[in-house]
Parts: sequence; structure tokens; C-alpha cells
Amino acid sequence: MRRTAAVVLGTVTGTALLVGAKLGTAAPGDSGDGAESAAVISGPTATPHPSTSAPTTRASAKPSTTHTTAKPAKTTAKPTPTGPKDGRYTAKSAVKSGRYGTLTMTVTISGQRITAIAASEDGGESHCYHSACPKLTSEALTAQSASVATVSGATYTSDAYRSALAAVLKSANG
Repeated sequence: MRRTAAVVLGTVTGTALLVGAKLGTAAPGDSGDGAESAAVISGPTATPHPSTSAPTTRASAKPSTTHTTAKPAKTTAKPTPTGPKDGRYTAKSAVKSGRYGTLTMTVTISGQRITAIAASEDGGESHCYHSACPKLTSEALTAQSASVATVSGATYTSDAYRSALAAVLKSANG
């Protein structure tokens, strides 16, 4: 009976310590995924940047007793646009590490929204493997992001499409 109580107490204590450690070190707004992709873009080249987060410490529960008499400065800065910059962007992405050619994509952004996407494989073809590009384009225009589902039977083309679109959006968001 004493062993059971000790095991339960140890498990509860260990869990509480793990939860406390996790809550005490997470940076506010840190998603923790760190996943980024890269493709060749005309103009500035996109390169992945590792996500960084610094440990934070929690303040004590006591209210602060410091008082200030200075008024905060008023800011009159204009809000910056939150969407991608308008323009026409081109990106290329290797299909299965170049084994199946290259996917070339041209994306038009207007009013901070993706308005058109033209994609083809190996530069001259008007279609993609298993007609994946029209399906992927429709989904990308609806989602306004590179978060599109893989087209069955065209996994490598779908991966290259997402990679190229993600690189374009990264470049457009500056």
C-alpha cells in the first residue's frame, strides 16, 4: 500500500514539474513548429531561417508598487499592410529533387491577395502531372496560402507546387 501511494505521489509530482517547466519556458506567440521550405525565386533568394525563442521567466504574483508620473508618448505611425506585396512573382521548384524535372510557377498578387497562379512542369508544358496544377491552383486561391492538399497520384508535383508557392509568399511578405 505504501509503495502504491509513493508511486502515485511520485507520478503526480513529476507531472506537475514537467507542466511547470513547459509553462515557464515557452515564449509568448511561439508556435514551436519551426518548419519552413525553400525554393528558387526570381529576385531575392528565399532561405530558411531557424525559429528562435528565448526562455522567459514568470513575474511574481505580487502587484508592482512602482508608480511613474510621465505620460507615454503618443505614436502616429501608420499601420503597415499585413498581406503580401502586390506584384508578379516567379518561382521554380525541383520535382522529386529534380528527378522528374522542374515546376515553374508565376503568381500574381493584387490587393494583397493571390489573384492568379500559372504553373507548369519542365518550362514548356501547359499541364502538370495527372493534371494536378489546376486542382492545386483552385485550392491555393481559396486558401490564400500554400497549405493545399496533395493530389492523389501526383505527390511529387504537389510537394514542388507547395514549395514554390511558399517561397513566393515568403518573398512577397518581405
